[in-house]
Amino acid sequence: MALFNFTVAMFSSILLPFYLQDFRNYGPGLAGMIMMAYPVAMLIASPLAGSAADKMDKEIVTFVGISGIVLSQLGYLLINPHSTPWLVVVILLIQGMSMGIFQSPNNALIMETVDRKYLGIAGSVNSLARNMAFVLGTSLATLILFTAMSNQLGYKVTTYLHNQPDVFLHGFHVAFYFSTFLVLVTWVLGLFRLLGRKK
Repeated sequence: MALFNFTVAMFSSILLPFYLQDFRNYGPGLAGMIMMAYPVAMLIASPLAGSAADKMDKEIVTFVGISGIVLSQLGYLLINPHSTPWLVVVILLIQGMSMGIFQSPNNALIMETVDRKYLGIAGSVNSLARNMAFVLGTSLATLILFTAMSNQLGYKVTTYLHNQPDVFLHGFHVAFYFSTFLVLVTWVLGLFRLLGRKK
């Protein structure tokens, strides 16, 4: 589940700068301030989620986090040419908080399932999966964006088209439909895990 969730996290990191700077013509300063909402929310939510997971069921906490990530991906599908910067900030805050809520207890769950002598290996495999997800997310986001744009126009597109912004928005939404599908898979897996445990 972590692999898919971290893959999904890269979609916004890659695609939103195109939307903010190219599609909406925001300056780098404003675009950067908007993008900061994600790490700031994660910074606040991660320790709080870790503390909550120590007192509550870790699987429930991770499921809450996954549910928030689903909500954030649906939020990106609402973005249009007239969306206010605050809408993007709110979506990024939801995603950042949700990733923070998911990550801390998920790491703890992974470490609890292995023998103490294998903790180092488990930690390194967890880090490897996260780094693989970053690479996979970057590759998939750009591939889906430009493939959707190319299909829309009927010829190969490899960059933002300033004279056809609507084509970018089409590719943007197609990419987030895919990211929503990925995180819904993790949501269903998390739900089955919770229901199976209760039985």
